Parts: sequence; structure tokens; C-alpha cells
Amino acid sequence: MIARTAIRRFGWALAALTALPVAAAPSIPLSSGTPAAFTLQGGSFTTSYYVDVPANIAQGTQLRLQLSGTGAADADLFVRYGTPFADRSLHGANADFDLFRRYAHYAAISGTSTESIVVRASSQQPLRPGRWHVAVVNLSQPSTQLSLTATLQSAATDGGIQLEFPTATSGTCSGAPWNDSTPATPTGGNPGTTLGQQRRNAMQRAAELLAAQIKTPAPIRIRACWRDLEASATRAVLAQAGPTNLTLHDVDQPAPWLPNRYSWYAIAAASRLAGTSACGVVGGACTQPDIVATFNSRIGASDVLGGRTFDYGYTPAGTGANFDFISITMHEIAHGLGFLGLVNIDAADGPLGARFSGEGATGYSGTGYNDVYGESTAILDANAATWKPFLDAGTSDAERAAALVSGNGLRWWGSAAVASPLNNLGAQPPPFNLPMLYAPCTGSPCAPQSGSTLSHLVQAGDLMNASYQVPGPRTLGLAKPMLDAVGWSDANAATPAFTQPMSSWWFDRNHSGHGLDLQLARRDANLGDVYNVIFYTFDAAGRPEIYISTGNLVDGVFVGGRDQNGNGMQRMRYDAATRTSVLDGSVGGDLIIDFNDAASAPACRSVAHAAPQIGVMSWRVGTSRGQWCIEPLVTPDSHPTPDLSGQWYGGNDSGWGIGTQMVRRTGAAPFSTNLIYYPADASGTLRWGAADFESYAPGATTTVYSVTGYCRTCTPVQTTFTPIGSLSLTLTEATVGGQPTGVNRASFTLNFPGAGYTFSRTNAPITLLTLPAGSQ
Repeated sequence: MIARTAIRRFGWALAALTALPVAAAPSIPLSSGTPAAFTLQGGSFTTSYYVDVPANIAQGTQLRLQLSGTGAADADLFVRYGTPFADRSLHGANADFDLFRRYAHYAAISGTSTESIVVRASSQQPLRPGRWHVAVVNLSQPSTQLSLTATLQSAATDGGIQLEFPTATSGTCSGAPWNDSTPATPTGGNPGTTLGQQRRNAMQRAAELLAAQIKTPAPIRIRACWRDLEASATRAVLAQAGPTNLTLHDVDQPAPWLPNRYSWYAIAAASRLAGTSACGVVGGACTQPDIVATFNSRIGASDVLGGRTFDYGYTPAGTGANFDFISITMHEIAHGLGFLGLVNIDAADGPLGARFSGEGATGYSGTGYNDVYGESTAILDANAATWKPFLDAGTSDAERAAALVSGNGLRWWGSAAVASPLNNLGAQPPPFNLPMLYAPCTGSPCAPQSGSTLSHLVQAGDLMNASYQVPGPRTLGLAKPMLDAVGWSDANAATPAFTQPMSSWWFDRNHSGHGLDLQLARRDANLGDVYNVIFYTFDAAGRPEIYISTGNLVDGVFVGGRDQNGNGMQRMRYDAATRTSVLDGSVGGDLIIDFNDAASAPACRSVAHAAPQIGVMSWRVGTSRGQWCIEPLVTPDSHPTPDLSGQWYGGNDSGWGIGTQMVRRTGAAPFSTNLIYYPADASGTLRWGAADFESYAPGATTTVYSVTGYCRTCTPVQTTFTPIGSLSLTLTEATVGGQPTGVNRASFTLNFPGAGYTFSRTNAPITLLTLPAGSQ
């Protein structure tokens, strides 16, 4: 059986960093196995180093990067394939800790200056020929002497399993039984001559047998404990184990080494995928084990299970013998590795079948994310001979709760396990060939069996069977291909693909009236294409307001470039004297949009999307923040030819602009919807208005409306429209950048309600600030 263990959270604050003069471009190659020594000033970074992996690397080769420093320094290591790290934002601000995390394919961020990263062909960003860029960040204040080594190793190394045997009792963890001096006769190949020695030897043998089957690049640390667990004359918990932490890859918590976005991983599996230690994955001190395994100190008592005790022999225990300690230990460690469903199976903890909120885990947000084990779990409908994913967006808590007590309706659909010759149901026709998970009906009415339901198999003789097996298995069996699905696969990984978002207006169906004008501004093959984003939204009083973010698209994620104040999204105001916009330093924010696998995100789970692309938008304005699910309002195939959609501005006459989206209509002039961004009062407050041309023709005039809505965190209400002026647009040619030539012009007169202020232009020349649709 397994019990949920306490899960700890490590936090990281953003750090402002200083670029060294040598950090301008990667310039120092690392030779395999040769250390590079350098001094890194406090609060600074370097992006100077890189590794070139040759084209002729052998199968099984791994790249190991090691960083070591002196004293109590805190230095972190980041690795990226192909294109370099950005050492400054588009606003000229030095890179901060978060920017390195956004660009990194791998990171080691413990609270020490000793870091390592291993990249294999099975890693999410697989090892392959080409350039691997390295960044090192010194988060300490004093200068630090550092040594950086990159080594191409011809064969994968095994970090093994490290055991921690406490010598005293701490909380609920007793270490005394490991040091029990009671004399014992060597048994089953175990040479120990005291009970404590035999226990330690058996634990070590179990760890060695398991480590040989999973081959992790970073050591797995296990704390082994004893305490009194449930025990009676007829029933007892022999042992329990679980991960000490969970982590995930989320738009706000980037961990791109994890294959499944928005899903919880056990920390040992995340460490294996990241190629670094657990503390390297989540940060902080390296004192916490990955797994805690606890054995029942009541086993062997005369009033528990007839006095049967543990058998510490290396050879499997036979029928009628004592309990095989090695097999039990391997079983429990496998739970800690990630053979563990997180959906709620205890009514005392909330609705049965509900997703795990992740409270206390690294990346916790209070939202029910999927877990990677549950994502390979299925619900079988035997009558219809069909199945559906256990954590599908359309699967309810009630459906999951019913499957948990269905007897044979809880299955595993991961392809490797289904196809495995170890699958006892493999000869059955689909979907009855899906391996069966433990889902007994216990009590009346039926209830899941706490600690056992979902996280066990029912295959006789398998290590992860819900019941104690005789003789005790010494291999993972079917659990190996199942563990492969939760982060332990050695198969070569495919190179990941990333989404290129379309230029359009994007909106969230749950926040009608708010939206983004997202447009491609220029291509950048090194640091990621540059997008201009205008967040048109409403303030606390429901008045229209805008925020602006310009940033790079990094592996399918828009990262708003931070300014000198640390804000990645800015509010501007109009300066009438210079006819420009200036930064409003009274409030700032951040904007990150992940366009990859957004359908898996909690923000998008409840929304039925027919759009070809969706994204998870994480925004911050001041101290308020949120995650929204966004989709494009107009897709490229809906635009007319020529397409004059984009963000228009007045060149030197700036501080205002017009966003245009044109829609093709059969047999008629295109429909054009427009947002005009303008100063609404004498202090230069920028607001937005809406104006549509039902049938656009150059020189046409239409009414501009101010829109009143609701704040970003308020309950949605119906928006209202108030006419505030007129707009005339003459758009004839998709000119881009520089000073307008005059072939495109705008005239408007706008009066924001109650402001007593008029803003107008007559035949003002305009040009596109962003790339025209035809060149994207």
C-alpha cells in the first residue's frame, strides 16, 4: 500500500542580473572533458560558453555538463540547443533569472554552486549533433570562482539509488531498527549477523536491483524509515512510500524537460527527465530526499498477522514464509518513482475522482492539474466495447469515481504497456486488452480502497500487484513500460515541435470584451520572432484601458520583454508636447503566452474550442494576475486579398494607433473591424474604442464606440457601447515601418465620455508597425 506523503514547495524570487562584457555572444568553445575556469561577479551571468556535438556520435552517447564553485555561492546552470540565450530584453534590460528559465531546455538551479545536467537521446530535447549553448548565473553577491566542464560520454552512466538510514527518530521517522544489534543468522544470501545489518543489506539490494532497471542519470535519494503503521491480527500495512515533492511544466512554472505540459510528475521522474538532482529541478537546499519509504515496525509482533515477520534474504521468499522485504521495498520505491495516481480516492479529502490540486507542491496554483500517471489511465465501457481517457476534459469527477470501484473498468492505455508481452490481457481484442488497474468495490455503498485503488495492477505475480505476491518478484515486470509513460523511458525521443501563433486578435470566451491584438513584428532566427501585443481590457471601473508588450517567441511561448523596472508588460501614456507615448511607471505587469499543448491546461479544459490554435495567457497587472485560454478571432484563411490587417501607427506622430482585422466576404467588399488606441484626457491616459466597417472601401467613415465592461478579475457583465466620434480610414497598400508615405491615412475625432477632452487627426499618414499578413 501507499500513503500520500507530505509534499514540500520551494519558491524562487526573480533576481536582477548584470551582464559581463564577455557575455555579448557565445565565443568560448568547451572541449570534452576539459574544465574551463572563470570568475563570475556577484549578481551576474555569462552566456559565452558552448559545446559543439559532432555528427558522428555513437548510439548511447550522453552529454554531461558540470559546474562547481567555491564557498557558499549560489550559481545556476542553463543549457539550450541550437540558438543562443538572450542576454538582454528587447527593452535593453539585462536578462533576469526568469528569462534564462524561459530560454533554457535544461536547468540546474539548486541553492549551491555545484550543478550538473545530463542530456541523452531519450531526453525531451534529445542529444543530437549541433551547438549546445550554456549560460551560468551567479545569484550570490560575492564574486565566485567557477569551473565548467562539458563531457561527451560514450555510454550512459547510472546515478543509482542513494539510501539514507536515519540514526535517530525524527518526527514519524525512526531509524533505530536499522541499527538493531539483535544477533541474526545469515539468510538467503544476506550475510548480515545482526537484525539491523540484514535490514540495511536487504534495503541496499532492493535499491540495486531497481536501479539496474531504470538507469537514472542523477542519483535517486531515498530516506528509509520505520514506524507503527496500521496492523491487526488479520490485516496490516507492510510498508508505504511516495515522492516528497511533485512538479510540473506550466506557463508560469517552465520545465520544458517534462514531456507533458500541465501534468504533475513525481520529483524523481522529473529529476531523471531534467538530467539533474531534485534540488536542481526545483531550487533550494539539497537536503530533501526524493522518496520517503516507511516500513511497519509492528510486523513481527505476536498479535499481528500471526507473528509473521520480514524475510531479509536475497532469494525470493517461498509460499508460507515470512514477508519478502526486498520485493516489498522494490514495490514501494516504484510508487515513489511515479507509479502513483493522484486523483482523489478518499471522500474525506473532497469529491471522489477530483484532480489533485497540488497543494504544497512545486508549481502549486490551487488549480486541478492532470497527473502524468492518470493521463495513461482509461475508463472501459465493457457493454459498448469502448474506452475513454480517465483525465479527458470531457470526463467528469463522477465518471472517474464510478471507475474507481468498477472492478474491471479501470484500465491502462499507454501503448508500450498494452503491446508488452508481459501484458496478461494482450491476447484479448481491443479494448479488452488494456491492462487492468485495481478498482475494487469495498463496503456498501462501494468506496475506493484508500492507499491501493488506482495505483496498482491486478496481474498475478507482478511486482505492482495490489496484494502481496509469493514468491516475491525481483523485476518491475509490466510496471516498467508503465513507468516509461511517466518519465522513465530510455527510448530515443523525437525532436519537439513548437507552435507559431497566427497574427490576429485573440480572445478568451470566458472574458468577453477583453482581448489581445497579437501581431508578428519581425523575424529573428536567433532569439525568436518578435511580436507586438496590445492587451485591450478594462480597469476596475469598467473603463477601457490598454497595456503593451513586445517580446520574443521562444519555442512557441511569447515572453514579454522586461523593461528596467522589471515589467514585461507596460502601460503607456500620451505626451502631447512630443507627440509620443511615454512609460507610465505607476503600474506594470507581465505577459507570457504558451501556444503549445494549451488544450491540456486547466484554463482551457472547460472550453469547447473549434479554433485551429489556442494559447494559455498568463498575465499580471500590478498585483492581480490570471491565466486565460485564448484563441484567434480571425484566421488567415478568412482574410481578403489584399489583406491590410495589422497594427497601424503614425511614425513620428506616435502615441496612438489603429488595429485592423479584415474579413473576406463573397461577392462584397471586406468587413473590417478596428480598435483605435488614443489618449482620452489631458493627462494622456490611453484608452481604446471600437469601430467596424460593414463593407470597407478606402475613405469610408464609421462611428467609433467606447466600450464599458468589467475588470479582469470581476464577474463578467454585458458590455455597453457609447458613441464617441468617427473614424475615416484610407488603406491602400501594406507599407511597413519607417515614416508613412501618405498612401495610407486616417482621420478621426474622439471624445471620451466625461473627460472634456478631444483627440483628433485629419488625413494623418499611417504605416504598419507589424509585418503584413502576406509576408508572414
